[in-house]
Parts: sequence; structure tokens; C-alpha cells
Amino acid sequence: MSQKHIFPKIDDDFFKKGNTAIKLWQSILAILSWLILLSPFFWIFMTIYNPFDWHSLHFFHFRTEVDTIHFLSYFLGISFCVILIHHVIMSIRVNHFIKRMSEEKDYQTMHRIALRNQKFDDIFDERFGSKEFRHNVKFFNVDSDKNFEKKYLFRKLMLAGKEK
Repeated sequence: MSQKHIFPKIDDDFFKKGNTAIKLWQSILAILSWLILLSPFFWIFMTIYNPFDWHSLHFFHFRTEVDTIHFLSYFLGISFCVILIHHVIMSIRVNHFIKRMSEEKDYQTMHRIALRNQKFDDIFDERFGSKEFRHNVKFFNVDSDKNFEKKYLFRKLMLAGKEK
């Protein structure tokens, strides 16, 4: 029987206990990435809001910088909202899919367990008598020819699975 969906187990060393070097390195890398991302905005805000004499630094305040910051603010704000909505929708879809798949897998597993238990009961009834007899008797001596040989139950279940 082939399995359609197998979800791989994902291990991330960052969230395991210990691994301080990985956590430190990834934190520093994240902070540097954010600084690189935000440095153009800091540059533009510095020219707009700082009361310094920028003429001496050869750093001037132009109308295009104000237009640029407004354009970037709108663009990145809308982009952030779209990405946020997309991630929320995809998270809901994935959670729904995993829940549905786990319910189907649970049903299939319970069905297979019930079939396996039925096969075991049939085998035990054939060799050792009915279930009521086995549970109500205080002492029962099993003949040596009725003992299970090695891997007997496994082979019986495999044969039953191939007959389907």
C-alpha cells in the first residue's frame, strides 16, 4: 500500500537547546540585513528632519527626496499588506490541508488496526478457542503444535494484505 502524502519532519538547529553559535550568528546576520535594508530610509529621513546645516556637508535637501520617501512608503506599505495577507491565507490553507490529511490518515489507521485486530482474533480463535473461553478460563494448557512459529503472525498479516 503506497502512501500518497508523507510530511517530512523538519529540524531546525536554531530552535534546539544549545547551539549558541548558530543563534548568535543568525541574529547578527538578521540585524545587519535590517540595517542594510533601512539605511536608505535613514538617509532620506536625515535630510528631511535634521536641523543641521547640510550645505557644509554637501548634502542637500531636494524635493525629489521627499517624493521618493512618499513613494517608497506607499509602495512598501502596500507590499507589506499584500505579503501579510498572502501569508495568512496560505497558513490557513496549509493548516486546513494538514488537518484534513491527518483526519484521513487517522481514519485509515483506525481502519487498518480494526482489520488487524479482526485477523488476530480469527487466528487466536482458530488456535486457542473462542475469546469468551480464553478470557473466562483460569488455566489453559496449549499443545506444542499450536504454538506460533517465528514470524507466523507477520506472515499471516502480509498474506491477508496481499489478498485485498
